[in-house]
Parts: sequence; structure tokens; C-alpha cells
Amino acid sequence: MEGSSFIDPTQAQYQNLYQPFEQVMGQDHPSQGEPQINNFTMPASNNFDELTIILGNVGNASHLQWTHETARLLVSIISYIGEAESSDGNASSRKLKLMPIIQKWNAISNVMKERGYTFSPQQCEKKFFDMKRTYNELVGLLGRIKSCEVVENPILLDSLMMPAIQKEEVRKLLGSEQLLYHEMGSFLNADRMYLPRDLELRRSVFRNLDKEGNRKELVQNQNQIKRKDLSTRWNEVEEKSLEIQEKMLQMEKARYEWMCANRDEDLKVAKMRLENENLRLENARLAYQLKRQKTVLNVHDNN
Repeated sequence: MEGSSFIDPTQAQYQNLYQPFEQVMGQDHPSQGEPQINNFTMPASNNFDELTIILGNVGNASHLQWTHETARLLVSIISYIGEAESSDGNASSRKLKLMPIIQKWNAISNVMKERGYTFSPQQCEKKFFDMKRTYNELVGLLGRIKSCEVVENPILLDSLMMPAIQKEEVRKLLGSEQLLYHEMGSFLNADRMYLPRDLELRRSVFRNLDKEGNRKELVQNQNQIKRKDLSTRWNEVEEKSLEIQEKMLQMEKARYEWMCANRDEDLKVAKMRLENENLRLENARLAYQLKRQKTVLNVHDNN
């Protein structure tokens, strides 16, 4: 019909999947009653066959359950993609940002399979956003510092001044499966304090990203500049990483020495302030004695 447009239903379902990966990481996954893949709403169902028709073949993923080990592995995999995208604007990072989000979740699922855990891309996405939502809700109720203290010592919750209904919500969040508060905090704060580096896992992540169709685009500029053996290039990267860590250690040492020096200066200033106060009191005492002597002399003169 003239003036109207026809939209393929299949295309309509997946047209919102192709968003920058960092934008998807900033979104909260929907509630558990209505699982979604980005903006495509999937009807809630307990029938695995129906979900398979909607999502496609997910292999034996339904037979696995998430554990702390598999959830921590998932966060580590996603953190390496985030690190690559947030690098200093090189060609590889720019092309990685343009990769369709569905291909990134496919790569994440493939890395999990290489480690022996068969989870579909949709299951990986849902699990990640469930953990992220739990973390954000906990921090929203308690604040970043208090939530960290309560996670490490839940007994502290009883001593907090807050409504009982909020305490009950916090207890439910603390009882969530695979809370991984510290790991999610490290990911969202872009540090690796609770996400130890695994070079083999990092290689696996980029290898699977390449397999998703962008391998030639990701390494094209590097191959045009230098054609070196892959192991040699990797050794150079590791050597550069060690140099950076050494510089960071030197900077931390300099900062510590600066803090110690400032502390000594602060102590000297405090000591001088006390000495000045002591001199002021001594002068006040002498002035009082002189005044008293003058008063006594005036009394004798009057007599």
C-alpha cells in the first residue's frame, strides 16, 4: 500500500541488538519476570522448548547451573572486552566498538564453552545484568562504603539506622545467588583489584572476537606496520606491561615518601605552634606579675 512501509518481523525483533557494547553495559537488565535481550522483550516461560524456538539453538545450556566460579569467569571475560574498548582510541578499539553487540555475546559464550561451561549468549547476558542490578540496588540502599562493610560482615546491618523494610530488601540482596559484590565493583569502577589477570583468558577473548567476523579488521593496521611472529609481539606487550607496572610502583613509592615528608612538616608546625602558645602564656603570666607589683606599689604610696 502506498504511503506505508513493511517491517520484517524477524528484523523488528533484532533491530535494537546492534548498539555499542559500552552503552549496553550501562543499561540495567529488565526484571526477572520479563527476560529481555536488550530492547527485545521475550515472553516469560518455563518451557525450554518455547525459549529455544525464540532464541535459537542453545545446545546443552539448560543443564548447567551458574556457580561462583562460572559467574566470576563471566565477569572477567566481559572486563577484558571493556578494557579493549576503553583503550587509547586505536583502530582496533574503534572497530571493536562498532562490532554488533550480539556478536560480542556470542564470543563471550564461546569463551565460556572453551573453559567447559556451555551457556548460551542470552544466558550470559541475563546473568550479567542480574548481577549488575543486584550490585546497583545494594549500593543504592546502603551507599558504596556501607554496602562493602555489610557484604563483608552482614551482622553490621542490624546496627544501621534505616527502616526495617529496607533492611529486609538488603537481606534479600545479600542472599542473592552469586552476588560477587567485589568483582562487579571492580568491573564497574574499571579496576582489577578483585579481577586477577589471566593472560590465557584474555587471548581466548580476542581470539573469539576475531572468529565472530572482525579478525581481519582488528589486526589490519598492526599487520601493515609490522609483520612479526605472534609470540614475539605478545612478549613485547607483556614487557611493556611490566614497564608500566614498574613505573606505577615508583610513582606509589614517591607518593608515600611525599606523604611521610609532609607528615614530618606537619609535626614540626604543630610543635612550633605549641611552643608559641607556651611563650604567649609565659608573657601573659609576666605581664600579670608586673601589673600586680604596680598595684602593690600604688597601695604603699597612698599609705
